[in-house]
Amino acid sequence: MITLWKNASLRSQLVAIISALLSVSLLALGATTFLLLHSVLEDQMDTQLKTFQNSIISHGTVDSKSTGQTPFTFDYYVGFHFAEGSLAGQNRSGQDKPVYPVYSLAQAKELNGTTFTVPSSDGGAPWRVTVLAPQGFDYKPAIGSLNAETYTGYVVVGIPYESLNLTMERLAVVIAGVAILTITLGTMIAYSDRHPFL
Repeated sequence: MITLWKNASLRSQLVAIISALLSVSLLALGATTFLLLHSVLEDQMDTQLKTFQNSIISHGTVDSKSTGQTPFTFDYYVGFHFAEGSLAGQNRSGQDKPVYPVYSLAQAKELNGTTFTVPSSDGGAPWRVTVLAPQGFDYKPAIGSLNAETYTGYVVVGIPYESLNLTMERLAVVIAGVAILTITLGTMIAYSDRHPFL
């Protein structure tokens, strides 16, 4: 490789150097774009959570995939907790769910309105969740009970990162593709004088 470089013309060496610098610049720009886009998409998830959290809570624990009764066009999680932290009910029966600590009502109040990321129960894409406390909800304490009782506790609402991750993966492929194409074209131009086309 060193001999090949020494034997190359000055023009070829300059083209190779410029191509290398351009590739590094593209990768740096791509990485910056990647991080900024991730932050923007995460902010959009937070906005989506805040916009729909009350509607999701009102809709309750209906499993949308099995009943088709949800008014929402996106996957979501909602978990209702009693004041001491035990789970009263949640949706997504038999599906992946966010994994988060059991909070007391006092701890939930400290987190009220904040958004944060937690892992998924199936090890897949994480979840973006928010805690609302205190929050009143109706709950039937026993099967067959006619009247639901009102409890005060807290609610956890979340949406998965799957769409965000898919967007980021596509962006990474585009960035890598442009960098590889730049290096390939630069190499071809740099050494074209050694193998001229007839």
